[in-house]
Amino acid sequence: MQPSVNQVLNAAFHILNYEKSEKPELLGASVFGVNDIYRKLATFKAAARLPDGTMPKLYFVKLDVRACFDTIDQDKLLQILRHTLTQKAYMVRKFSQLQFSTGQPRRSFRKRAVPDWDHTHFMTYAAKVAACLRHVIFADQVVYGFDYMEDVLDLLEEHITDNIVRIGSELYRQVVGIPQGSVLSTLLCAIFYGDLERTKLVFTADPGNVLLRFVDDYLFITTDVTAARKFLSIMHQGHPEYGCIIAEEKTLTNFVDVGTHTTVLPPDAECVCKYATTQRLRILTCFIDFPWCGRVIHMRELSVQWDYGRYNGRHVAHGLTVDYGRQPGAKFRTRFLQ
Repeated sequence: MQPSVNQVLNAAFHILNYEKSEKPELLGASVFGVNDIYRKLATFKAAARLPDGTMPKLYFVKLDVRACFDTIDQDKLLQILRHTLTQKAYMVRKFSQLQFSTGQPRRSFRKRAVPDWDHTHFMTYAAKVAACLRHVIFADQVVYGFDYMEDVLDLLEEHITDNIVRIGSELYRQVVGIPQGSVLSTLLCAIFYGDLERTKLVFTADPGNVLLRFVDDYLFITTDVTAARKFLSIMHQGHPEYGCIIAEEKTLTNFVDVGTHTTVLPPDAECVCKYATTQRLRILTCFIDFPWCGRVIHMRELSVQWDYGRYNGRHVAHGLTVDYGRQPGAKFRTRFLQ
């Protein structure tokens, strides 16, 4: 049996994760979950708070990259990856973890890539990994894999440029964009747009600004309306060298910008509605919470919660999926509490 695509790409995935851990700036504004969102917003809020303890006026911009995975420029991505890998060769450590979960022992297998010259004894390595874990047994798998940088780059190039797509009875090779659904897809996208941000959006790292990106959904928060308008203008211009085009109909702000067609969450509905008559801006009726990626963010205090407004008018039963496999009751309870 031939290995799956993800099995073939597994070592490259761990090698890119090693580079990510060594250089977090590679991923730019990427966030991968609620913990990343919390850390970024908490840091920004602490820095932005005024001496009297209040928060200044905050300006929000939400943007969506159109067909993100399907528009990535392949040559540009490969150029970025050649500068991303820093080691001539890598060693992929393999080990297992044994721990109790729901009252039962459960074993999981882990891999970590390191430079090929890093021959740290496994006991030392395990002690470092265990620093943030409790009640876990580690077992060395002894046999490690070694991969040269050039081989990894060749594999990445093959994965990116030789993706075959079937449409009906015809086969096509994808020449723009990258494959979706592979173990590398999200990470490659994050590295690609991280480079765009370091090149085009340096000002977003200035004090008083915070930029977040969840795959292809951008959120920029700033205390300076000029910076907000600059971000809006730069992104709406598009960046053809990256294949980056913004879906203008999905752009959302909490201020009016006369140069860009946006949807506005107005602080003063009456005032903005009159203004919108001539500017053709679509107006929403939520004045406190700013929606982003299934969550809403309070526009004054930056508190975050799930956007339950999307369930308005729907029965609660339509908001849950049910697993009819083993232990459906236990899985329903877990899903419900989520």
